[in-house]
Amino acid sequence: YDVFFVDPYHGYATCSHHITKVTEDGGNTWKSYYNESFNWGHSLFFTSPTIGYVLENKFVFKTEDGGKTWQYIYMSGQGRLYGLYFIDENTGFTVGENGFMAKTTDQGLTWTQVATGTSENLSSISFSDSSNGIAVGAKGTILRTTNSGNAWQLVANTYNINYSQVQLVDTQTGYLIGSSTDPEKGFLLKTVNSGFTWSKIKEYSIYWFSEIHFVDSITGYLILGDSFEKVVYKTENSGATLKLLYPINPAGDDRCRSLYFG
Repeated sequence: YDVFFVDPYHGYATCSHHITKVTEDGGNTWKSYYNESFNWGHSLFFTSPTIGYVLENKFVFKTEDGGKTWQYIYMSGQGRLYGLYFIDENTGFTVGENGFMAKTTDQGLTWTQVATGTSENLSSISFSDSSNGIAVGAKGTILRTTNSGNAWQLVANTYNINYSQVQLVDTQTGYLIGSSTDPEKGFLLKTVNSGFTWSKIKEYSIYWFSEIHFVDSITGYLILGDSFEKVVYKTENSGATLKLLYPINPAGDDRCRSLYFG
């Protein structure tokens, strides 16, 4: 499941049972489209109102008609794919199991595997501009590039956390979420020096962050919860304090799975 907006009007959501939803009015109304290509997609990324990509299992799919239909374009040879990011309309990356990373420079027509120097699963990738990017994954793995993803270096990290998502907000600021299983905890981390070092902002027992989206260096929205219940919070101070947004009175199985803010 995922949601993505390419501009204030055009948004896309992947659901179960082969359904993709599309809005052209900023989310006020949505149209549903059935596709044979995938059951439930994740890591949606659109580079224009018509061109978009999504992952499922080992596969990358592409749409050229704004999410109405999808075609298979790539399969990883090393297991599942977890993360997807495009720097521009031509250049994109996908990451996955066993340290796998692949890069395309022709809108997904061809993909080339990129050496990462790690065998740990990679879950997420983000760029602050065309040159500088961060990829993260299991067992505290943080990778950094300064040359458009052609070479990656391991960032020294003292936290044994399984990172699930990274977002670079600008050339200096970025956020990370992750979790540990023994003990079970959730973590929010921040960098203010382009990913060289990361510091813990929040640490929760039992609960963990499942998704974040920051709109500037201090303001962001976060999904936090457990296996049965996940709710949406807002922060205006880099995560130091969180304000509950939805649902106001959480109860039962109300699982928010994805969010996006322009």
